[in-house]
Amino acid sequence: MLKKSRATYKIIPMAGIILWLGVAGGLVTAAPPERPNVLFIVSDDLNNMLGSYGDGLART
Repeated sequence: MLKKSRATYKIIPMAGIILWLGVAGGLVTAAPPERPNVLFIVSDDLNNMLGSYGDGLART
């Protein structure tokens, strides 16, 4: 019969805990991702009517 050392008695429970954590961690599901914040701006026929081009009426 083989003699078991103290190291064996320490390694076996630790391996069991690591295995259990791996299985339990796989059972946890992540929350579904939230919808991203998207801002879509479309503009047409502005010409030079922008505050960055010097127009005083357009506050941008």
